[in-house]
Amino acid sequence: MTMNSHPVVPAMNTLWFCFPQETRRKLHGTPTDVQRKFRALDKKGMVSQGMEMYLMPSRLAHDPGFTIEFINRFSQLDFRTIHIGETDPDFLDTPETAGDLARLADIVAMLKSPAVLLHAHHLRDNRAQRADLLRNSLPGTEILIENNGFDNEWGARPENVWTILQECPDFNLCMDIVHIKDFADIRLKDFTKPPILERIREIHWSCSTYLMKGDPYESRGYQGYNPFHALFPLTDITPSDSTLEFIRQYPVVMEGVVPPEDSEYLFLSQELEIILNGVPK
Repeated sequence: MTMNSHPVVPAMNTLWFCFPQETRRKLHGTPTDVQRKFRALDKKGMVSQGMEMYLMPSRLAHDPGFTIEFINRFSQLDFRTIHIGETDPDFLDTPETAGDLARLADIVAMLKSPAVLLHAHHLRDNRAQRADLLRNSLPGTEILIENNGFDNEWGARPENVWTILQECPDFNLCMDIVHIKDFADIRLKDFTKPPILERIREIHWSCSTYLMKGDPYESRGYQGYNPFHALFPLTDITPSDSTLEFIRQYPVVMEGVVPPEDSEYLFLSQELEIILNGVPK
């Protein structure tokens, strides 16, 4: 029996290095990429509860889209959150965005996704207009804001995240553990006390390597990856019992990257076991 009553699922990009380099960025954020990673995880029994997919609205118009088989299967799973994003932090201001979000809304409806999340920095500027665009484009869908990592300090700081949540009282928080650990002066407790605490709806889980002196994967024989989102079993870091107890109060999305040599995803399975039952003694 596990100690967690909420879903614990992989993010599709745990398999970032498991597909050819020439298509990683080319297909990133497309239904084609979602489906190929879902199939790979499904073969190993890793998506029985669901998966968090990543979509880029700007790439939806030029992709064949989801198959009926995938739609029927995915829409029945317990966890179906869609992580959206673009390389342009101001993508919500572009003339094309309304059409892109309309296509996203069709996907949300097809997959019966209850929530869509995006990084906080996309709501740094022009916040009221951008928030209204999201609300109006995705009616009935919960909008989650995720704290940023080292790529954007503004979106990483709890006071900035709280500003968004205050001004958008209908939005809630996806708290990313690894992004907190990217910074020496930000602590988990900054996000786990009122008033932010009451807005947490989901946890992103992995081990940050950003402040490490070397690549933990390389020291274990997996060279050439150096992921920012690492699997705990491939590091010397042990999550505390108190942190594990806290995250079990929410759905958890595993984001630690799988080295391709681990074709059976054994380290991802070990990560799951840590979340459910704690670190082996």
